[in-house]
Amino acid sequence: MKIIFICNSLAEGKDGVGDQTTRLAIECAGRGMECILVGFSDRNTTEQQFTSIQHDIPVYRFPASWPFAKREAELKTVMDAHQNIDWVSIQFVSYALNKHGIVREAIPIFKQLFKGFKIHVMFHELWVAEERQASLKMKLLGRVQKFFIRLFLKQLKPLIIHTSIPLYKKMLERAGFKAEILPLFSNIARADSRIEDMEDRVPVHMRENRGDYIVGCIFGSIYHDSWDMDSLLSRLENVAGKKVLISSIGKIGYGKEFWEGLPAKYPRLEFLTFGMQDENFISYWLTHFVDLGIVTTPAIITGKSSSMMAYIDHGIPVYCDQNKLSFDFEVTEDLIDKRLIQVVDDFEFKLVPRVPPKSLIKETTEIFVKALNEFK
Repeated sequence: MKIIFICNSLAEGKDGVGDQTTRLAIECAGRGMECILVGFSDRNTTEQQFTSIQHDIPVYRFPASWPFAKREAELKTVMDAHQNIDWVSIQFVSYALNKHGIVREAIPIFKQLFKGFKIHVMFHELWVAEERQASLKMKLLGRVQKFFIRLFLKQLKPLIIHTSIPLYKKMLERAGFKAEILPLFSNIARADSRIEDMEDRVPVHMRENRGDYIVGCIFGSIYHDSWDMDSLLSRLENVAGKKVLISSIGKIGYGKEFWEGLPAKYPRLEFLTFGMQDENFISYWLTHFVDLGIVTTPAIITGKSSSMMAYIDHGIPVYCDQNKLSFDFEVTEDLIDKRLIQVVDDFEFKLVPRVPPKSLIKETTEIFVKALNEFK
């Protein structure tokens, strides 16, 4: 089986969807499939690039700054060069195709390019403002986005539609399309390590007094406008018999000022900023030091968070805010990931033990390959 994966960016470590797609392609290639990767709207390069990775998978990257027509022509050249493609897998990110998330321009181009191929679409995001709390401006934008996403599906007629979370599955079904869940997995590969391997990169007081601490972790940006974390941090401040340290890994970006203000607000807690780190150290820190993972996205969409998947892959319990979003349909329990520990109004902090690590990527690959094989 030969699959060409179309996503936005393939700059390693700089695009979550690109990293997910690359890891999925490598897993598929390891099972004997022939895979091709194309970054169709890559904002991390200014010129066309070609490389090959594990299993000799060819990787093509087209700058997002190129006109659509030029990227279309180059993609056609790539597809012509790789004969007998069985599947086109579109890793759908609307804002990668258009800065407003309106995919009108992509529809006729993709329809023409992929005519005659079996098409798979994986929705990493959908239209915005489905929740009642959204502003009128965002609701109008969401309505336009939805119109063109529906048109995109009607014109391309994919045989398989996947998405990452139950909320998106429900939204697609309410729009008239059958969809199934293809779970995300960790972009941080779990590495075998001993605690002494990288201890020089850990503060001395932490490695010498590890047993005295409960350690939390946050990845990247902090969306404090949806959850300011007071409900969790105020409870952690009162944990008896243990010191509590909250670590931040990666580029904070959004929420940087909020993070920097936390030590003054919670003087009984310790805060540690690592910044950007290599994958091996992140896995090392998660494996040997982190007791609880914290995600700041709303509970109902946390399943699309690669941070959450990194915690789960390493066996770490995940804490998040309770769901506060409402929709024109009932928010039932099946729409929220059961692996989450929601910090509800009457929440009392109790450290949940870690569980054995689990490789999520193999499970996801099984689901993906099984779905494709049903259309041989």
